[in-house]
Amino acid sequence: TVVEFIPGYVLKNEDFLRDELWDKIVRPIKIIHQSGVVLPYIFNPLVEVEKMHQILRGIKSSYPEFKIEETLETLETIDGHARISSDTYVPCHNDLLADNFILVADRGKYGEPMYLIDWEYAGMSTPYYDLADMFQEILLPREKESEILKVYWGEEEIAHHTYMTDLFKPFPDIYWFLWSLIQHNLSTIEFDFYNYGKVKYDNAQRNIRYLRDHYGLKLPS
Repeated sequence: TVVEFIPGYVLKNEDFLRDELWDKIVRPIKIIHQSGVVLPYIFNPLVEVEKMHQILRGIKSSYPEFKIEETLETLETIDGHARISSDTYVPCHNDLLADNFILVADRGKYGEPMYLIDWEYAGMSTPYYDLADMFQEILLPREKESEILKVYWGEEEIAHHTYMTDLFKPFPDIYWFLWSLIQHNLSTIEFDFYNYGKVKYDNAQRNIRYLRDHYGLKLPS
């Protein structure tokens, strides 16, 4: 596939702390979410995590230091609390790390101030997963997350939108945790996949504890 090169500035995590960029960051996300485009792939967060787990089981590598089965059971319970029907899915990017945001250099040539690249994981999903995935990649303070959610949703029902986003935060981390263990076994790239995955696992557990402590959710231990 040949695509146009877009000259510009690739965002870094710290750029998401800059409130003057929030409108530019949120705009392309909302454009795709509200586009009405129907993508052929359905990206159900729980199903995608379970697929990764099945691949890892097929490798027959054991990691008793991680509570993988218990965590998947917890994600099933969280999914039940979320109660998101696939009928409400919208087109999502599903990999909103900072490197995939390009702040354009030439506004005269390009119609938008910010573009998203790397659509490998795109599919129909819930906006809450897309936003949760972005927050778990960027790891902003909660107060900054709240302000960005207000840019996306507006002030109305922001507590509900925050809760729903929090519900989906463990899913991308466990997805990438399992992916990392698979790569740890199969990849020939010189990269510490194990510890990268451990960080993701620990982040997910932290967010699961937050759901228990802050929202009072009864989740499997």
